[in-house]
Amino acid sequence: MRKKRSRGTGLVVLVWINLAALAAIYVGGHFIAEKSSLTTLVAYVPQPVYLVPTAALFLGLVLNRRLKALLILGVPTGCLSMLLLGFQLPNRSVKPPRNELTVLTFNIHHAPSGWQEVADLIREQKPDIACLQETDRLARGGRVTQPLEGYELAERGSLSIYSRFPIKDVEVVPLSPAALPAVSVATGGVRVVNAHLASFPNQARDVTRWRSWPRTFATMARIHRREVEQLIRHDETQPPPTIVCGDFNGPPRGEVYGLMRSRFADSFEVSGTGLGFTFPSVLPVQRIDYVFARDLQPLEAKVIRTTISDHRPLLARLRR
Repeated sequence: MRKKRSRGTGLVVLVWINLAALAAIYVGGHFIAEKSSLTTLVAYVPQPVYLVPTAALFLGLVLNRRLKALLILGVPTGCLSMLLLGFQLPNRSVKPPRNELTVLTFNIHHAPSGWQEVADLIREQKPDIACLQETDRLARGGRVTQPLEGYELAERGSLSIYSRFPIKDVEVVPLSPAALPAVSVATGGVRVVNAHLASFPNQARDVTRWRSWPRTFATMARIHRREVEQLIRHDETQPPPTIVCGDFNGPPRGEVYGLMRSRFADSFEVSGTGLGFTFPSVLPVQRIDYVFARDLQPLEAKVIRTTISDHRPLLARLRR
């Protein structure tokens, strides 16, 4: 009996240590982030990874019948876990029924299941504007996208923008020598920018060499910062309102994300519910796809469940 009690006490101590570690991870990932290689890695790693020890420790408390400790430590640990995951509470604000604009962003990953499934999803969701990334066919060249009835289409590189409104003033926006340019169009009375920021595999020489990860993530974060700065510079030359969306390959925390948030509203942060994870599509653990808006009010944002790509689409409803 004494041995079991000692084991239970040890578990309680470990839970306290785990709680302190989660707090340190939150502070490092949100407030320090890209200022050092280690905290960049902490910020960019999918946050559910950090909750695996938490789940194991709480299971140990249950098996050892330390229910009082479970209740006392469960509340702060649960709240901190939700902060780490970026859980959003429902938005109960009044949602005007008219003068709205719906925007879909979706990295289709070269449409591995064929264009028809992507087209069917767009028809089903009926967005006013759809911004697609990775619309080229890497192996054979050419494109996977096709015209859609009721939509105009602008394509540059591996980016495509579909709009129910006339598209004009199509512009390529260079972001960084190490990354793809963005495409910017004027349509429906708004400026729409579709972007695909640098990704981890493109920057890592060998992703299996975990010791190189902090340096690799720090390099990627620097590239992301340059890309975001260019997006902001481009927006400073444009009249509002503006929508910037796409695959940002970065988490909703840290300095780079803060730069975007200093100028644009994150639609999911303002009007989404839950975690908003979009990658990978089979079991999402990261929120890396965004619809940012300036001088537009986000009314609703939701992730569409589908596995036709390695990402899930994000649909945002905005008031113009």
